Amino acid sequence: MNTMEKLNYEAVVISVDSVLFDLNTFKQQVYAQVMAKHQLEVHPYFFELLLDGGYQQTERAYIHYNQYRAIRKELEETYDNALQEALDNNEIKPYPESIEFINWISKLDLKLGFISSYHRKIVEQLIDKYPVNLKIDALIAGNEVFEGKPEKDIYSKVAKKLKADPHYTLAIDATVNGVQGAYLSNMMSVYVEIHKLRVEKAQKFSNFQCPSLHRVKSLI
Repeated sequence: MNTMEKLNYEAVVISVDSVLFDLNTFKQQVYAQVMAKHQLEVHPYFFELLLDGGYQQTERAYIHYNQYRAIRKELEETYDNALQEALDNNEIKPYPESIEFINWISKLDLKLGFISSYHRKIVEQLIDKYPVNLKIDALIAGNEVFEGKPEKDIYSKVAKKLKADPHYTLAIDATVNGVQGAYLSNMMSVYVEIHKLRVEKAQKFSNFQCPSLHRVKSLI
């Protein structure tokens, strides 16, 4: 973790997809099963480009790894069906460490914003299944911005809705696309190793890197 002086934050922005839940691991597992069915090797960097990325970033992932283009529709439809089925059957569980963290941060004098790369109807289902009553001062879903991560739109929009200065807003995310977007929006950002250990890009675009949400507490 980088050592930096604490700032007097006025807001914290939290990823629903990668902090409250770890949908990235779930998605990678579903995609890997489809790839294996077609005898295709699973490339970790493909997922670094794809996971939590908006439409444009998804296109980039398939351009760089065009061996997956022929099965793109099957990958996406299989995942969408698997996610909805898991939601309907209450099989999508929150990231365990997030529950204590949310209980703790909700008691602080901070504005809390939540973002998701998914459609709002999916986000609302996830929030409805979260075991803690969330203090939500702003919520922005993927279908409510023109460009998704790693562009800054979703972060800029949530900051505007929170009426918070991005320079005094901490974004908590667990993907390279997430911390890149936060970086472009001028937020302070922390990469948490929930889905994957830090990589060079995660270190380059985040102000802090933490192995756990417990360590994030020391920054606030």
